[in-house]
Amino acid sequence: MSETFITLVERFGVSFSFLVFFVWCAYKSGMWLGEKVILPMQERHIEFLNKLEEGIDTVVNTQNKSLEILNQVLLNTREIQALKRQVREEHEPARS
Repeated sequence: MSETFITLVERFGVSFSFLVFFVWCAYKSGMWLGEKVILPMQERHIEFLNKLEEGIDTVVNTQNKSLEILNQVLLNTREIQALKRQVREEHEPARS
C-alpha cells in the first residue's frame, strides 16, 4: 500500500495526493456521520411518528366517544324539555 501511495505522489504530485486524501477523509466522515448520527436519528424519528399516530388515534376515539355522550345528553335534554312543555300545556288550560 505504501508503494502505491509513493507511486501516486511521484506520478501526480503532492497536490493531487492531498486531494485524494481529502476526498478519502470526506468519504469516511460521511460514512461515520451516516452510521452514527443520521440512521439512529431516522429510527428515533420513525418511532416518534408511530407513537404520535397511536396518540392521535386515541384522541380521535376519545373525541368520538365524547361526542356520542354529548349527543345523548342533548337528546335527553330535548326530551325533558318536551315533557315539561307538555306538562305545562296540560296544566294551563285547567287553570283558565
